[in-house]
Amino acid sequence: MRTFEVLTAIDEATVGWGRVLGLLVDHAAVITIEGVLGAGKTQLVKGIASGLGIDNEISSPTYTICVPYSGRMRMLHVDAYRLKYESEVHDLGLDEAVNEGAVVIVEWPDGIEHCLPPADLKIRIAILDQTRRRICFSGESEQGVKWADALQNAGKI
Repeated sequence: MRTFEVLTAIDEATVGWGRVLGLLVDHAAVITIEGVLGAGKTQLVKGIASGLGIDNEISSPTYTICVPYSGRMRMLHVDAYRLKYESEVHDLGLDEAVNEGAVVIVEWPDGIEHCLPPADLKIRIAILDQTRRRICFSGESEQGVKWADALQNAGKI
């Protein structure tokens, strides 16, 4: 596992880090994003989608649970906050989506991680104050470690 942390001060910076990650992603992956309400999870997903070449407006899938998008790669944006049962997770077909080459991004993975395909990258966003956030990228797979390293190197530029 490899971990990289970055501090952001505005939403655009969070979106920017997501965009860099989206540009790095080049094959099927599972990315989980943890953080309290208002931390910036969806802002980060907006950036990832941009890096994946997705032109659609990205919003939180709180009530729809899972929204598919198409770009350079197919992306599924999942909000697991309201999921209570293992069967609900399996009904989403996330394993199949990953096997078919999709990038699956799961907000609020707490409590259902045991039902998800293994995460390549785990992201935690913490609110430091009204404008500042700490984003922690943890590479969990070989590819996730490469992305964490590349993000760290991008931060040095």
